[in-house]
Amino acid sequence: MSRLGCLVTLTCLWQMLLMTLALEMGLYDVERGRNAKCELIQIPMCQGIGYNMTRMPNYVGHESQAEAAVKLQEFAPLVEYGCHVHLRFFLCSLYAPMCTEQVSTSIPACKPMCESARLKCVPIMEQFRFGWPDSLDCDRLPSKNDPNALCMEAPENATNGDPVTNGHGMLPVAPRPPRPSGGEISIPG
Repeated sequence: MSRLGCLVTLTCLWQMLLMTLALEMGLYDVERGRNAKCELIQIPMCQGIGYNMTRMPNYVGHESQAEAAVKLQEFAPLVEYGCHVHLRFFLCSLYAPMCTEQVSTSIPACKPMCESARLKCVPIMEQFRFGWPDSLDCDRLPSKNDPNALCMEAPENATNGDPVTNGHGMLPVAPRPPRPSGGEISIPG
């Protein structure tokens, strides 16, 4: 066998080994030392947002989708009000984070999306004497999507400097819901 043939064979074997390790790692929650398989998203608010698999526990500590759905419902009036175009997507990225079997951890939204949502929604929340929850601390999220810290970006939060056209290369997000008539919202305690 020629050197080139050996090199091609070794490269192929190395790639197969890496793919096998990545698949096996995706089935194990490294941080918690237990199996953690991806599961279909069951939370109604988080269905149809551009990905359909999640892994529990989530970024806010819920052990099940049922528990996450109850807490996420507290944000429904704010999402319906539409204070930020990507609020629903952002919240779902923490309460039902994206999961793929090729990666060992769940994938949340990037920090800029969090900061943008906080900037737009806090004034609305403060009108009703609510603050931005500690559980949604933007500083816990990766600043940008890179191989060492995966996160999801909204089209206007792209960090690679390239113009984004029609969201190409980004996960699709739901269109902004219409604001309710009368401009009043009620946010449960």
